[in-house]
Amino acid sequence: MAKKVIFVIGTRFSGSTFFHLTLANDPKGFAVGEVKSLFRPTRAHHRRSVRSCQCGDPSCDLWDRAEKNGMDRLYESIFDIHPEVDFIVDSNKDILWTQHHASRLAKQGIEVKIILIWKTLIEYAHSLQKRSYPLENDLPLWIRFHRNFYSFFNHFGALKYKNYTENHKTTLQETCNYLGIPYFEGKEQYWEKKHHSLWGNSSAKLHQYSKDSPGYQKVVQRSSGGVHGTDISVSEEHHRTIFYDNPNEKLLNHYIDEVRKKYPNSDQIEEMLISRDIGNPGNWNKPWPDLQRSELEMQVIRAYKTIREYSQYLHFKMRYAD
Repeated sequence: MAKKVIFVIGTRFSGSTFFHLTLANDPKGFAVGEVKSLFRPTRAHHRRSVRSCQCGDPSCDLWDRAEKNGMDRLYESIFDIHPEVDFIVDSNKDILWTQHHASRLAKQGIEVKIILIWKTLIEYAHSLQKRSYPLENDLPLWIRFHRNFYSFFNHFGALKYKNYTENHKTTLQETCNYLGIPYFEGKEQYWEKKHHSLWGNSSAKLHQYSKDSPGYQKVVQRSSGGVHGTDISVSEEHHRTIFYDNPNEKLLNHYIDEVRKKYPNSDQIEEMLISRDIGNPGNWNKPWPDLQRSELEMQVIRAYKTIREYSQYLHFKMRYAD
């Protein structure tokens, strides 16, 4: 198999962490998690002094070696360090990071595949609401993210989160077929493999450990408060299962209606995502011009993201010194 890098992208709480671990559950697969933060740290847990490889081996120096080789050699470094690996799976949520590396890797002769994992607007609202996020402020982010994604990428398959939870075997087979990677019975049990992934959703990482292990207790203790506490309590209840949490439509419909009034193309976004379903590539050629950003808008997005990211990076460097 030729070397390839797979990007699994989605909004917050889309399921990208657990699904990228699932795809990487293969002797020749490798999950890197939200590896962008290795080079663009913005939060306290990104510090070198507290960083630990998910494999659990305190002597593992993989990420130190990869970091030393530089951001624009990241995926190539992993292939060099682990020559048995045929495909790498990245679960970052950054559109511009993905675009940069997809273009760079293609020039190196490395195949790139992109998957957008998504929840409906009301499912996203439910994910925000149960974590006490302000829906009025954060729901429009769902609109913005998917319009931006569609504007920057032409070739991608979309995977609806609910479809995977309801029929994980067929959906996973279709996904592997699109990606050109092996499918095998039990592939969804990603906790059967030791992963080196960095950061990502705590609830997805919890499934990697048996309930009586020190690693399980460590994740629970580290994530016991705030929004992570909600994730962990649900994951403990559904440990090592693929589950779907039904949204309360009566509670959320008011917010959804308000968003749809303000952003009338929200329904078009869901239609576009359905049309790009990973199991039905015959529909992928349909254009959605109303969702496409103009070239000027895309330039503004790039400029704003660059300035914001650099500002966050400087703030991080001033606050933390390793």
